[in-house]
Amino acid sequence: MSVWTSLVAGAATGAVECFVTYPTEYVKTHLQLGGGKYKGMVDCTMQTVRMHGVFGLYKGMSVLLAGSIPKQAVRWGAFEQVSGVMRDEKGALNTQRRVVCGAVAGAVEGAFIVTPSETIKTAFIIDQRGRREYKSLLHGIKTIYSTHGLTGLYKGALPTMAKQATNQAVRFPAQFIALSAIAGSSPEKRSSPLYNGIAGVAAGIISVIVTQPIDLVKTRMQGPQASHYQSTLHCFATVVSTEGARVLYSGTIPRMVRVGANVGLTFTIFPLMKRLINSF
Repeated sequence: MSVWTSLVAGAATGAVECFVTYPTEYVKTHLQLGGGKYKGMVDCTMQTVRMHGVFGLYKGMSVLLAGSIPKQAVRWGAFEQVSGVMRDEKGALNTQRRVVCGAVAGAVEGAFIVTPSETIKTAFIIDQRGRREYKSLLHGIKTIYSTHGLTGLYKGALPTMAKQATNQAVRFPAQFIALSAIAGSSPEKRSSPLYNGIAGVAAGIISVIVTQPIDLVKTRMQGPQASHYQSTLHCFATVVSTEGARVLYSGTIPRMVRVGANVGLTFTIFPLMKRLINSF
């Protein structure tokens, strides 16, 4: 597959999955920021709808959408290019090499796309809880840049890159293993968007269990109390010592719902986009 096909198919995939799954990301971020305002996922959703309407659950989505499209494009482009180099003489890619390819793709997307888009998304969600000073996506970015400089867009870069690298290092091989389990050796089933999507849901859930503590630390370092933490390790140690280890898994359920749907949609949509692009 050409790099351009991977980039275009990945971009289209990112747009669709972002729109479908964003409300759970919104709820997850509120629960992780804490404050005792919400009793859980359902309570957070209901309070948001009562105060801001259904579209309140999509506050900040333009930020994530602007990041999701290039994120998926870069992820799939990087994975396809690296996997092309690492395949054996028969064109096969074993589980260990999928781990490496996924980690590289995740690190690249984390460095160039995810860190700034996640920082801005978190700032917009926090803004809705307070003064609502951001008038638009562009105004929010300008405000953050003028106040904190370029480094303000890269808060939590290290945990974000670590999370993305770990996510993709888990998801790509996990999806492959799950697909092999449910589809066997049938070429028709292995190429089926439905079977790929089901395997993707399983891979997404597994990756949440592995990376949730990293995700919480990333969110805290991008949140309003970021200046209180000296480093990623300091943030981790502070959270555990002051709030207990259990808080590292705050927001797990909504993130599991979102990521399971996200990864399932990704592995469903991407093959369809490839077929569509290659048909022209």
